[in-house]
Amino acid sequence: MSSITLTFLVLILTALTEVRAFWRMECGIIQTGRIDPIVSPGKLSGHAHKIAGASNLGLNSTYNSIREASCTSCELAADKSNYWTPQLYYQHSNGSFEEVPNSGMVVYYLGRGDNRTNIQPFPPGFRMLSGAAGARSYNNASLTFGGTQGVTYVGGTIGNGTLNGGSWINGTKYPLQTYYGRPIADRVSFACLAEKPEAETSHIVNTDCANGLRAQIHFQTCWDGINLYKSDNSHVAYMSDMDDGVCPPGYPVQFVHLFFEVLYGVNQINKDGGQFVFAQGDPTGYGFHGDFLNGWDVDTLASALTGGIENCANTDNAGQISACPALLAVDGNEFSYNCPEQPALVNEPVHGMLSKLPGCITITPGPGEATSAQMSCPANATLPSINVSPTSSKVYTSFLPTVGSVNNKWTYLGCANETASGKNLAGATYSSKTNMTNEACQSFCASHNFPIAATEYGVECYCGLRLDPTTSLGQNCKFSSMVCSGNSSELCGGPNLLNVFNSTTYSGPLVSFPNVIGAPLGTSKYLGCFKDNNPWRQLAQASFTSSTSMTLDSCMSFCAAKGYPLFGTEYTSECYCGSTLSATANLTTSSSCNQFCNGNSTQLCGGPNLLTIFNNTAIKAIASPSPSPVVSSTTLKTQAASSSTASPVPTIAVGTVVGTSVYLGCASEATSGRALNATGYTNSSVTNDQCATFCASQNYALFGTEFSSECFCGNALAAGAKLSQTGCTVPCAGTHSPKSLFASHPNVCGGANRLSLWNNTAYKPVQTVAAVGSYVSQGCYAEGKSARALASAGYSNSSVTVESCVAFCQGKKYKWAGVEYAQECYCGTGISNGGAPASGGCDMACVGNRYESCGGTGHLNVYKSSWGVREGGCGRVRRAWGMMLGYDIGRVEIFSLWDYFLVGSGLSGFIVG
Repeated sequence: MSSITLTFLVLILTALTEVRAFWRMECGIIQTGRIDPIVSPGKLSGHAHKIAGASNLGLNSTYNSIREASCTSCELAADKSNYWTPQLYYQHSNGSFEEVPNSGMVVYYLGRGDNRTNIQPFPPGFRMLSGAAGARSYNNASLTFGGTQGVTYVGGTIGNGTLNGGSWINGTKYPLQTYYGRPIADRVSFACLAEKPEAETSHIVNTDCANGLRAQIHFQTCWDGINLYKSDNSHVAYMSDMDDGVCPPGYPVQFVHLFFEVLYGVNQINKDGGQFVFAQGDPTGYGFHGDFLNGWDVDTLASALTGGIENCANTDNAGQISACPALLAVDGNEFSYNCPEQPALVNEPVHGMLSKLPGCITITPGPGEATSAQMSCPANATLPSINVSPTSSKVYTSFLPTVGSVNNKWTYLGCANETASGKNLAGATYSSKTNMTNEACQSFCASHNFPIAATEYGVECYCGLRLDPTTSLGQNCKFSSMVCSGNSSELCGGPNLLNVFNSTTYSGPLVSFPNVIGAPLGTSKYLGCFKDNNPWRQLAQASFTSSTSMTLDSCMSFCAAKGYPLFGTEYTSECYCGSTLSATANLTTSSSCNQFCNGNSTQLCGGPNLLTIFNNTAIKAIASPSPSPVVSSTTLKTQAASSSTASPVPTIAVGTVVGTSVYLGCASEATSGRALNATGYTNSSVTNDQCATFCASQNYALFGTEFSSECFCGNALAAGAKLSQTGCTVPCAGTHSPKSLFASHPNVCGGANRLSLWNNTAYKPVQTVAAVGSYVSQGCYAEGKSARALASAGYSNSSVTVESCVAFCQGKKYKWAGVEYAQECYCGTGISNGGAPASGGCDMACVGNRYESCGGTGHLNVYKSSWGVREGGCGRVRRAWGMMLGYDIGRVEIFSLWDYFLVGSGLSGFIVG
């Protein structure tokens, strides 16, 4: 390998200071099949493509027809263009072909060339393709304009004419600029996203790529100004340096420079000695190609390219669409959901495992060029049937109502964020993957007598009396909104975002019940809001918990069936029963019990350590506790004072070892809240064994049983909780299996406000993942003050891990990734909105891997890629520099300058040979 001279490095560093403006647009898949209305209009294409963009692409599509599409799978709604490339398959050793996973592409619109300040928008009807499907080797003979000799112009613009021995024009001396060509084959390149950076190649070389194999292609930038399309593609030409330089004579119009990136999941394939092959029979990659059928809204593209301060192809915005006003107005984050892949137009297998490549393809490894006959079907071949192309007689524009507007007697209040608990509106709810609309949700809520209706995630409906006090209206729903499953012209909220409506005809109560002492509930009357755990549970004779459907009525029925006149609700989801209040009962203000019942948002179900207590006058108090596992707090208090005449209850000795569990002793509840507050459950079969299994499955260090039927988990006791207490004397509600290791030990499950506390010695501490590929941990960060610290993209589900989040963000080309609240993933171009490093707060395990740290409430574990922000295809070295150094002009390049130069690895990013 040749050495790199100091002069060369100086030239490289100078190039880094040049403005490289662009915008980057993500696109999902809209169609897969043998469709190519540019090369094969009106008939089947020779090979299968992955297509993005307008939803109605067909065999005869034109600018006018795709402008009528109901949606686009690209994130800019004003762009109804179609973009496509060949599908990649893996040919297994047994001859079968497996589709290589691919979820779309990234399209770059780059401001390049010496004439970039005069970039013109694509005209309606324009189309072009780049690449040669039949290529099977690198062609270094065909060069772009300038060739090996170079062409010199005055002032760096072709308009001043070629110099013929002088640089003086009309008495003014102009600088000279020489432009050299480069191999046209450089339009195609591949990047193996392995654990360590690798140089880009002109063909498929390494397919052991942990983060995928990225195929890339540059398009022509120069237009003859006359022909919208010519079958030999001569209506367009490449700039002298492919993605820079000048246009050749005869091509006076310069467009924005198009560049595609397509990521294939090659490591998701079980390789068995076979080979990867593109759909046209190309196992080399030299024949990779791309097509572009313009479908832009004329005014939007013109504004983005030539709109003064909105000249987004010449303003360095780091590729962010959000920094371009003309594009931001039509940007959306849920394009793949709102415009998914459409039903196949061609009735032949293209997905999954295939017996042969779609069409009549002969695999040709080269080096000679593949013939047309090897990439297409003969005239007498039996062709698959074709479905009717999905034309659209109506253009659907998904919309949000204007805040304050009234439709069908419902006022639109705006967009609200979901609460941390996900229970903003808990009065009634339903979901529908096929028929959800805002109107359907409103009718549902009205039928359940709720004035507030809200839609979320495109398929969910929530009702309630009012929004949770912790939420706020005025959120930006447009960017992340999802179309309603029952009407694609409506938007039904988004991820953790609700479209909220208020009924103008509702006449029911506007204040949650109960709001005054003495208020009736059937045969019961409200006694007030009481402090619990002071120091004994106020109602300690029976209880149950419901995470979804707790109401005052259900608690009243439960306690009445048990024969207890007093019932109280706590923490939105807990119900307790008793005969009398304890001697330490402490009445507080009713406004303190301010948490909605999770099964009815018109009712209040206490609060943290606060009970909403009622007396059911139809039930006579039980004279004394029954000899069941559930006993009254009075009895427990007497037992704790050792003055009970009842038979002594066996206790567990501190230090007792049962399998991987060690008994720590009897612990009191915390000063405010649970001693173990990570998670837990209540049922009628609780045992220490059952609780141990549950908490171990969640990877918690501590578990405790309380009051016969309650199980709690955590990694540390909360403030105020103390060990070495008395009162853990209540038998467990359940019975151990004879085979249980716990069966030979006392079956005791705490007491009132007392936990039988155990240590899980098999616990593995939750660790912060140090790095995932090139993404390195930046530590724990507090969320932004006004909005998300990482605000570009995100998702939430029940299988989030650090690895899955990093893969998601990397796939979307964001260098920053963060995990939060155990199940949320966020991406960005940097920390924003006041997000800042934090010394603590990242204390939650990932729901997808209980041994990894996934942030916490309002805190993120943040990761940053050391590879830097990629500016697709921007790092090509001027061909003139190669000539200066005496190297073959076809082989001197910087491969992905941002990917490799910014790693800080010195010369490792420069490939010279």
